[in-house]
Amino acid sequence: MRASSSIVFFFPIAALIAACNGDSLLKAPQEPQPPPSTLQPSVRLVVIDSTQLPFAGTAVSRAAGHYVFRIRDSVPTIHPGDYVAGRQGGLFLGRVIAASESGGRLLLDLGPASWREVFYPFKVHIPFTPGAGSAMSPYGLVRWGPWRMVRAAGPPGGPRSPTAPGTPGPAPLRTSSGAPINADDFDPVGFLLDNFDLCAAAGVVTGCANVTAKVINANFSLTGGVDVGADIDVFNLTLAAHADVNEQLSTTLDFQLTGNGSVEVDVPIPGAGFEREFTVGAFSGKIALGFIIGVEGDITGTTIEPHVQVSDTVNMGASASTDNGFNFHYTGTGHFDAGVKVVDLGDLGVKLSVGPQIEVKIDFGSGRGFDLGAGADGFEEATMNLSGLLGLENWHYHVDAGAEASLEGLVDVPLLGVNVGGKENFPSPVINLVDAWGTGDLDVSSSTTGKDIFPGQIYRTAVARSSPSESPPWFPVFSSALGVNDSRLFAGGLLCHQFFQGAPVIPPFIEAPQDCDVVATSHTVGLTGWAWNCNAAQALPVAVEVRPRNPFDFYARLTRVTLGVVCRSAYAVVRDRVAALRASGGINSDGIVTALDAKLTAAEIARDAGNVAAADSAIQDLMNQLSAQNGKHITIAADAELQAFATLLRDCYETVVPTCSTAPAPVPVAQRREQQ
Repeated sequence: MRASSSIVFFFPIAALIAACNGDSLLKAPQEPQPPPSTLQPSVRLVVIDSTQLPFAGTAVSRAAGHYVFRIRDSVPTIHPGDYVAGRQGGLFLGRVIAASESGGRLLLDLGPASWREVFYPFKVHIPFTPGAGSAMSPYGLVRWGPWRMVRAAGPPGGPRSPTAPGTPGPAPLRTSSGAPINADDFDPVGFLLDNFDLCAAAGVVTGCANVTAKVINANFSLTGGVDVGADIDVFNLTLAAHADVNEQLSTTLDFQLTGNGSVEVDVPIPGAGFEREFTVGAFSGKIALGFIIGVEGDITGTTIEPHVQVSDTVNMGASASTDNGFNFHYTGTGHFDAGVKVVDLGDLGVKLSVGPQIEVKIDFGSGRGFDLGAGADGFEEATMNLSGLLGLENWHYHVDAGAEASLEGLVDVPLLGVNVGGKENFPSPVINLVDAWGTGDLDVSSSTTGKDIFPGQIYRTAVARSSPSESPPWFPVFSSALGVNDSRLFAGGLLCHQFFQGAPVIPPFIEAPQDCDVVATSHTVGLTGWAWNCNAAQALPVAVEVRPRNPFDFYARLTRVTLGVVCRSAYAVVRDRVAALRASGGINSDGIVTALDAKLTAAEIARDAGNVAAADSAIQDLMNQLSAQNGKHITIAADAELQAFATLLRDCYETVVPTCSTAPAPVPVAQRREQQ
């Protein structure tokens, strides 16, 4: 896709000398019939090369139509009815009445002929539709044959011949329905390619020893056509010709890149070279069509599967004249979409491209004339940035997109002394297309240990990005209910991506970040809602680095975090509360504290032994002592708090497994005073 030299070897063109009778152009046929599968010439022009066949007769004989040539080299095949032209002693043209060879001489009897019989001006459209066809034009009937597969000759992996046509071989292509393609009637509107090894197809290419580059699958659709035209004025020695390619290519490709090293592969798809012949008036020509896929970049320890969707509308072409030489033009508008699936992680900077290559050839006699090679490709250029060590890498994938074109042309008409050529490249501005970030899955577990754990206790866990304003800007906080010994999976969602404003993406057009549920970056995990007698086992929230998922092995890179909760005996918590009330003055006697602690300990021992009645009796003794000391050695507020604790112990904690599903702790004395 870089230069039309690729086009030349990829589209070997055999010389066509085919035309219809010039007079028939003025009459529209009653019922145009489809052309045969191979267009047969009805008019043939042979241009005599004076170096091989110089004049041997006299000017008087030639004036009478008798031409004699000395045979120095090969002699072209000439039949009665052919046109013969040359530039010896001035331009001459005649129609062959008789032809023979004798004594090293070529003898031709030529009848009078008009240059317009051979070079009638025309301007017609040849479509990319499948199959042979025809259409009327102001210049007469335009006929085109089917698309036929061609392949370049040459040993596998060796240099390809730029001119020698090859024979069709097994093509890695299938129709849109999955059937093998018809090499003699190709349909460019829809075909498939899968499991295509670019390095193997390219032969010896830099970097392929350590890098694998494959097309997993691809779907192509090419529509459009070519406008061609020519006008030759032999008497004034002027020529004007043009070819304009209007094509719409829609392609969806999934690549796979892996290995370590640099690679640069620009590969014509074997078996994807197709050509169609056409005729109009006395002119004949050929359109050759093919597809090239390219990979260029540096890969280090990565297995990545980029997805590229390209929809290009391109107009490109050239005009040539004896007055102005060659002039090229190119316009292109593309729509791109891209994604990436990371299997393993490393470093990557890669450019992926795909596009058609087209050659348009108009024959002006003896296989020479106007020849335009045009190629345009859409590409994505991506860079993956990784950070972190020891398997904690996270990744960011930035994608640029654009289109490129390279046009090269040649006009060679010895009859007019014209031989001009030119070449021009059309790089388009690179546009920012999309940023993509890896997402990961986070498994959050709770582990509750200790005594007096409510069986129905429910926590609330929340997952949030540590720096939500950093790219990608993603602020949602995800939460879930979690049991005392439970786990919840926070799924990362699809590939997190954000298209740039104004990027020509394939609809739907999205500018805000999408599918960023759990981005593979640093997060915090919080936990709330534990019981009054429990506490978190670690400082909250907990920081965690979420790793990107492995799409082929879900558990290989699953990030896990366990949040611990430690619960104390409810009786021990109440004993601590009694000590706190003694310290604050809510209880003013150490003997009362000792007596209350003894009753709480007796209740706990009985409860742990499974003696519910003894536990209940001890709690009742506790409540009686609190009532007896209310307003004496225990303040009224402290008594109310401890009575509430005693009731809570009696209602929920007289068995080893609490009978309540949840229960709030009594309001402490200090808070009671604040509420009053």
